[in-house]
Amino acid sequence: MDIDPRFLNGMIVKISLLGLVASLAFGFLLDPKLGVGIFAGTAVSVLNLRAFVWTITKLVKGEKESKSQLFWSFLLGSKMMILIATIWFLISVVDLSVVGLVFGFSLFLPSMVWQLIAGP
Repeated sequence: MDIDPRFLNGMIVKISLLGLVASLAFGFLLDPKLGVGIFAGTAVSVLNLRAFVWTITKLVKGEKESKSQLFWSFLLGSKMMILIATIWFLISVVDLSVVGLVFGFSLFLPSMVWQLIAGP
């Protein structure tokens, strides 16, 4: 399996653009707390995708030793736990809008469709 890095980088740019536009629009038109939540959800989504790409690249293209693959697999699983803890922290401690976070994080899907149509 070989994923073109231009595709993933294009997705990251598109997620960022959609998130910025949505957070500004919803923040000014509806509720500033919603806009901040969308911005934070988009930022978490971008950082999650960037970490995923980096880890998978190391896992697939790294050394074929079992210790190396075990380390990168463990890091990939740890990244998922960090993502869950981050979202919990943003909702319970920072008190961001749950709807905004979910909306910002789900901008991943339209950006993927946009990138598939635009091509690498």
